[in-house]
Amino acid sequence: MPSKRYHLAALILLLFFFFSCGDDAPSDCDGSNFEFELRAEFDAISDAAIAYSSDPSSSNCNALKNAYRAYLDALRPYRNCAFNGTTRQRFDAELDAAEQAIDQFAC
Repeated sequence: MPSKRYHLAALILLLFFFFSCGDDAPSDCDGSNFEFELRAEFDAISDAAIAYSSDPSSSNCNALKNAYRAYLDALRPYRNCAFNGTTRQRFDAELDAAEQAIDQFAC
């Protein structure tokens, strides 16, 4: 079974995959506000990851998982910016995979 560090690394990679997709802004889908629209969620993940890395307690672990869930929830409106079926399917698959990784991350 993969370690907690493996799951954390996978979650971070998924985060950066979604965060780097600058053409997915729900307001107008041009990417101009993507970083600003998700800044609070990204900062929450960063803060939770720092807290968990310095104190890997179950409460910090759950805070990290909750921060990732909030980020994924904030990404959902960006689905509307996927302009074709293949892109939309890939977006949905990546969100599902991220949710599964969070669920499998044991605290």
